[in-house]
Amino acid sequence: MDHQPELRGKNIRIGDNCRFGTNVVIHENVSIGNNCQIEDGCVIGHPFEGSEKETVISDGSLIRSHTIIYTGAQLGKACTTGHHACIRENSIIGTGCSIGSYSDLQGDLTIGDYCRLHSDVHLCKGSKLDSFVFLYPRVTLTNDPYPPSMEVQGPHIKSYSQICTGTIVLPNITIGKNCLVGAASLVTRDIAEHSLAFGHPADVWDDVSTLSKKGKPRYPWMYRYSKNMPWEGIGFDKWRKEQQE
Repeated sequence: MDHQPELRGKNIRIGDNCRFGTNVVIHENVSIGNNCQIEDGCVIGHPFEGSEKETVISDGSLIRSHTIIYTGAQLGKACTTGHHACIRENSIIGTGCSIGSYSDLQGDLTIGDYCRLHSDVHLCKGSKLDSFVFLYPRVTLTNDPYPPSMEVQGPHIKSYSQICTGTIVLPNITIGKNCLVGAASLVTRDIAEHSLAFGHPADVWDDVSTLSKKGKPRYPWMYRYSKNMPWEGIGFDKWRKEQQE
């Protein structure tokens, strides 16, 4: 680290205590916050025809090697990417999110706070994730019901839902809050909140809160998992109460 990036253009702002690997390219109209780390071979603000929006990487972010971030993308504080991630134009990503290695975000999409995208996740244009959504490896969100067409509309996944490995979500689908969608599912219709759903096509089998081990409920998952979550060390209920005050 501690190399100098190649600056291509004007209006480039780099905060304090940032570190860069080798062969980092930063295009014009990019803002990088304080205490960021950008590893080898990354491209920040990759040009996209017709877009002059600012590209933002906020304080405390870690951009791992060979990530490409297009113009107009905005990453909130303390975001991380894996290796070879691609984040296309106008992707708006909240605080504390993780975008896994080889994941492909196709742009014009929104992701809330503290979402986790594991390796090789594909988000189509128009996707919307609320906060605390986890997508596991090889999850694919799609947006075109009659390909090829111009009638695209991405899925909407609401807060605290978990979408397991290899699942495909079809266009214009809404998955409600606190859902668990099982591995290798094909989601062809809306899923109501608090649902346990799986299958090909996916069906709702039960309320997710019925899942337990030795009599202890596994869901909602926020009561048994807190790593890098804002309630770490204080508990979910106390954190949620503080947010409401």
